[in-house]
Amino acid sequence: MIGGTLPAALAADWLTSAWDQNAAMHIPAPAAAAVEVVAASWLVDLLGFSPDMSVGFTTGATTANLTCLAAARNDVLRRAGWDV
Repeated sequence: MIGGTLPAALAADWLTSAWDQNAAMHIPAPAAAAVEVVAASWLVDLLGFSPDMSVGFTTGATTANLTCLAAARNDVLRRAGWDV
């Protein structure tokens, strides 16, 4: 099966559509920005990262993959002595 059919996923989709918020900035969308802050802290805790870690959300899967590849490349090159 493809797609998020869990009740929590459906509820999140409905809220996203109903609120129609742009979470990029706190001023026009404080609720969406607050949800991102909470979700980020949950992920940091769940994955066991340092609490002072910086977290960012992307607009979709393609941007997420590109961001992860860039972060991984930078880490590999940093370990090899390169300053990207």
